[in-house]
Amino acid sequence: MNASAGLSLAGLDLTSIPDRIQSEVQRAIQRSIKGVEYIASSGPSLGSTPKDILHVRGTMNLYHYRPIADEIYRVPILIVMATTNRGYILDMVPGQSFIEFLLKRGYDVYMLDWTAPKPEEKSLRMEDYVLDFIPDCVRRVQRDSGETDVTVIGYCFGGVLSLLYGSIFADGPMKNLICFTTPVDFREMKLFQNFSDRRYFDVDRLIDSVGNVPPEMILSSFDMLRPASRAVGQVQLWENIWNDEFVKSYRMFDRWATDTLPLAGEYFRTITKDLMWDNKLYNDVMSVGGRKADISRITVPVLHAVAEHDHIVPYDAAKPLIQKKDRLHRQGRGDAEGRPRQPCRRRQCHQAAVAETRFMVMREIDMSSETRSYPRRVTTDAGEIEFRLMSQADEAAVLDFAQKLPTHDLLFLPRNISQPKVLSAWVKEIERGAITSLLAVKDGKVVGCGTLVRDPLSWSPHVGEIRMVVSLDVRGQGVGRILSQETFALALGAGLEKLSVQMTVDQQAAIALFESLGFKAEALLRDHVRDVDGKKHDIVVLGHNVAQVRAQMEAYGLPGAVQH
Repeated sequence: MNASAGLSLAGLDLTSIPDRIQSEVQRAIQRSIKGVEYIASSGPSLGSTPKDILHVRGTMNLYHYRPIADEIYRVPILIVMATTNRGYILDMVPGQSFIEFLLKRGYDVYMLDWTAPKPEEKSLRMEDYVLDFIPDCVRRVQRDSGETDVTVIGYCFGGVLSLLYGSIFADGPMKNLICFTTPVDFREMKLFQNFSDRRYFDVDRLIDSVGNVPPEMILSSFDMLRPASRAVGQVQLWENIWNDEFVKSYRMFDRWATDTLPLAGEYFRTITKDLMWDNKLYNDVMSVGGRKADISRITVPVLHAVAEHDHIVPYDAAKPLIQKKDRLHRQGRGDAEGRPRQPCRRRQCHQAAVAETRFMVMREIDMSSETRSYPRRVTTDAGEIEFRLMSQADEAAVLDFAQKLPTHDLLFLPRNISQPKVLSAWVKEIERGAITSLLAVKDGKVVGCGTLVRDPLSWSPHVGEIRMVVSLDVRGQGVGRILSQETFALALGAGLEKLSVQMTVDQQAAIALFESLGFKAEALLRDHVRDVDGKKHDIVVLGHNVAQVRAQMEAYGLPGAVQH
């Protein structure tokens, strides 16, 4: 008998046993080492594709991803995320990013992403999302890109919001509609139907008791669809913890899957009653804010990407969109991609730059005057206003003005200028030359103040900060607009290259005013200021690249058009 044959038993190659044992021992060692590394380290950074914040309002965030192709398609894309999930699921890491995929192929990409609604936002309704948030973002995309057409991509329940938007605003400006795993027939979401059965689920009592629906409740409902999946995932992680690529992928998707957002109470109430209970979207009787939302009114090209084995939005829940609309449909096992053709391309950023520059010109900002003479008298809807530089002689008048301002308006400034000692320090900074303040005066009384702050000895000598407050008596009458323009011109005269301004996110009029001057949101600082009552407020920081706009105006031959 052959010796090697004697080491074989019932087809089992006994000679491989030592190698297999050694391999398992090595894996066990690696598991121990990698297990310690897993606990001690953080996961990969997600959502790292460069982007700019265009606008922040409440739970809404509008981003613009920076183009990376030499030429981009004419029609921009607005991605509407699901209200329960973070947008970085579409932008995991380089090489595993749908956003990166689109950018490399020449698309101009914007995203409507969401943050957790605050307790006071529990009253947000379906119409706030469909008739306010999405149209607002579409308008801002149009203005930023210089295009009138916009392609909308709705992810999961963001697809439902996009369908409702498209059916109500069927005459435009939506050019194409793409939906990813979007439910239409809510009867086919079987387990969710059981969870929300009106015989056992008192949605009114829930919302009236807790306000916003907690993320833990939403996450638990997802987990109950596959109760063993989390335990199985942890077992698979342990078995493969020696595999760096597996661990990286696990950490990315586990973080996203557990990073669930709460839902505004009234919004959730509508989802439950109108969609889960009455299935109004499927039955063509859905209305939002009194406006009928009929999918059949959507006439633009539609692409619906669905997953064959999606346990959250089953195929049968998604396919009625294809049945109701004679449109393109793409089905995959777990993911899908598709893109409508857009025959016209434009040079990267050129059209947006021209649009922004001409927008600045239409607002009549004096970009060419390097020196300013004061006082200046300007007629506004509030009457004749004198604009003059602030000096020590104005201290008492400014203090009187500041003490009459609503307390909340003072959050616009880093310090409370209604306090005499703060105002005295301010005057000293003016005398030192670190601050330039411009006053708006009506009938001898200060009705507004614009301040330019800069620090030539810091690491940002090219950057200035604008601070501005206006009296309630003259708001909405052009005083704030002219004061901001004059302060802007002072910044140009100082040779600054960039300007910033900050305010609380609920100061919508002020945000709109500075956006009209070309400022764009760059950062959101959560709970950054505390008012006199101890309540915390978010701060939005807007920035303006003055040097870039000036260069663009010179390149396009526009400076002469902006003389006062």
